[in-house]
Amino acid sequence: MNKSLFEIKKLIQESASLLAFSTHLTPQNLASERDTFFGSSSYNPLFSYPPISSDQMTKVLQNLQLVEIENRGVDELIYQKKISELMLQCQLLLAINTPDITAISTQLYRGTFSTKYQNLAKKDAARNYTFEALETLSGEETVVKIQDYLASEYDQHNWDVTVSEQGDFYVRVKAVEKKILINRYINWDFTDLDVMLAHEIDGHVLRYLNSQHQENQLFRSPLPFYIKTEEGIASFLGDYCSVNGAITLKHHALKYLAGILAETSSFREVYTFLMDNGFTPDLAFQRTFRLKRGLMDTSQPGCFTKEALYYEGMIEVKTFIDKGGDLRKLFAAKICLDDVGLMPLLKQVLIPKRLQTYLLQTRTT
Repeated sequence: MNKSLFEIKKLIQESASLLAFSTHLTPQNLASERDTFFGSSSYNPLFSYPPISSDQMTKVLQNLQLVEIENRGVDELIYQKKISELMLQCQLLLAINTPDITAISTQLYRGTFSTKYQNLAKKDAARNYTFEALETLSGEETVVKIQDYLASEYDQHNWDVTVSEQGDFYVRVKAVEKKILINRYINWDFTDLDVMLAHEIDGHVLRYLNSQHQENQLFRSPLPFYIKTEEGIASFLGDYCSVNGAITLKHHALKYLAGILAETSSFREVYTFLMDNGFTPDLAFQRTFRLKRGLMDTSQPGCFTKEALYYEGMIEVKTFIDKGGDLRKLFAAKICLDDVGLMPLLKQVLIPKRLQTYLLQTRTT
């Protein structure tokens, strides 16, 4: 059915609201299943998720499938891609606890899992670095450090940075809300403060700040399929533009390989793989959970591939930067690499200082 852009925008907003995507993928019993897991040498977690109305999800999917967009201007192209993304999110929620979750999440997050990336990951995973606590900062202390960095580097004073009791992440940036959540028990076994600031602030926050200067309202919000590139940028800044980035590069490579293993293996087997490769128990559990989320019975094969694909995104971003790609467009909004050509040039775009240093070093050696 043909609709005006106004009607399409309204449908997209309503559909996204009904999906409540991240909420449906957060287990309600994560803490208790974690305790049970660590109390056994063979147990695989049995996660329970918030109830989903399959009828409602199916209705959303059907409404999106009926939309026809005839014109091929930039706005129309973005809306078409957003509809495709929402349909995949719908399909993924309907696939919770089924084998289909691997294929759908791989398509949603634009994974390839090619031999090239696997070979690169194996090399980076073999780097001789030890996973151990690099900081002793508490969640509350981390909040202060982030607030100071936002103020000193980007003159940002109105972000809500708070400690969270949620256990499914260590740091979560909700840029549109200008909110950053820090896990009370943040784990420093794979990163230090500088790498974290590179990833979360210079990566996730900075593209949002730049996007707010876009004339086209569409570019002020995250664009479709941006996440792989978004996490790739953040990971590149941490892995290649920070003093202790080598250990997080190894960490990202191992998560990638663990994701491939998760497609055919149980939670316990993935956890054991990460432990055998030097992860600490808490870090191994959290990363395994994020690879097996979406499954109720985690003894079953399957992978929620978003977590694994930070590595692919990072390699793609590094290649783009090393080949002289236009950083002004890359950092101008939350957009995927495939759509960089759609970006209008802003008069001024903030580029992380650490990236400028990286370019000076790599282009003079």
